[in-house]
Amino acid sequence: MLNQHEAEEFAAKSAWVLDVDDCLYDIDDGLHDFIQGNITTTFNNLVSGTAFGQDVVARFEQLIIGQGVSVVDPRHIERTDLSVAFPLIVRAIQDAAPTQFDECMAAFYGDRYDLIEPEPKLVDAFRQAQAKGVAIFFYTNGPSGNKPGSHLHLQKVLQRRGFDSAFIELSRARAYDLQMSVRAGRGKPTPKGMRDFLDYSGIDPHDALMADDQIKNLKTAHDAGLKSLWTWTTNRVPPAADTDIACGIGAVRVRHTADTLHQIATARLNSPALKRTG
Repeated sequence: MLNQHEAEEFAAKSAWVLDVDDCLYDIDDGLHDFIQGNITTTFNNLVSGTAFGQDVVARFEQLIIGQGVSVVDPRHIERTDLSVAFPLIVRAIQDAAPTQFDECMAAFYGDRYDLIEPEPKLVDAFRQAQAKGVAIFFYTNGPSGNKPGSHLHLQKVLQRRGFDSAFIELSRARAYDLQMSVRAGRGKPTPKGMRDFLDYSGIDPHDALMADDQIKNLKTAHDAGLKSLWTWTTNRVPPAADTDIACGIGAVRVRHTADTLHQIATARLNSPALKRTG
């Protein structure tokens, strides 16, 4: 939990920028781990199974060569390849089979959303924050459905956590996601990716907090002016190098995202300086 001073500092921010994976749900829930394994298996099966898959992998290989990316075997990726390979796989699908993009993302991300549970405190934190004038945005390296009724990863996480359809529809216009960053050729944790997000959202970075489990993403956010909330949602000890960076940028580490955001929203609700907000 935050101390009173920390809670008040975060409460003064009128925009929340939130990661999705291992932030809106716990690292220990295992969903993100499942997704990484499923992406690897699904891509390797796709490549070996269909003419469509062959078109995608041919474009993937072109992108690897063009960008000088090192992947041991582009026709059989490993989980260790995902950080460099997956954005190029997504770009290959956008280029080779744009009409099948949603179907491919749904297959990659799988159907194990039962690994996470509803979280009423998270829903209530968002409700309170919005009532007091907070704009909520998502900045994620995962996919979001950008058409009404399209449920991709962001919408499925929100639905599982207990958000209603009205908020889920609102999330579409307030998500800077995998598709956007791939089209731009950059995303988290690059400074240009952060600038793209800020341009898209229109928020003042000095009046915003960013919550993320990855300290490299928070370092970029800090450098752009956002206040950093390190949602390390596990009891495991974080890497020492990450802890050092967190200390250097003043990132506050918390264990439970829902509890912390609820504390911040309540502090904003009770702040005398913000009584006229909303």
